Amino acid sequence: MNKINQRVKKLRKQNKYSQKNIGNLLGMKTSTYSQMEREGNFNGDELVLLADFFKVDVKTFLYDDIPETPVIIEIPDDYYQLNRREYDLITMYRCVNKESKAEIFKFAYEQFKARRQKRKHSH
Repeated sequence: MNKINQRVKKLRKQNKYSQKNIGNLLGMKTSTYSQMEREGNFNGDELVLLADFFKVDVKTFLYDDIPETPVIIEIPDDYYQLNRREYDLITMYRCVNKESKAEIFKFAYEQFKARRQKRKHSH
């Protein structure tokens, strides 16, 4: 197992996610994800998705040691202004189980990627 694999696995286990959870997040079978984690077959998009999901910098997989406890980033109160609908969405997200969170995150990430691609092609 290479260092990237070790770091992905460590972060997955620290956050108490199964290989099935992460496979669902990445849109693949558990066996496919398991093989990726063993052999180091992560592509850049997958590492970015995992970094976003675990709320770490993608460099964590490449260079940094993963901290034993989650890192809390302090954001000034006025940095984000949520409207009521956004606030409700976040509240509902916090109430669902890990599998549902993985599915929601995957859906949102796919929408984000599609929009980014659309912008790229329109310029």
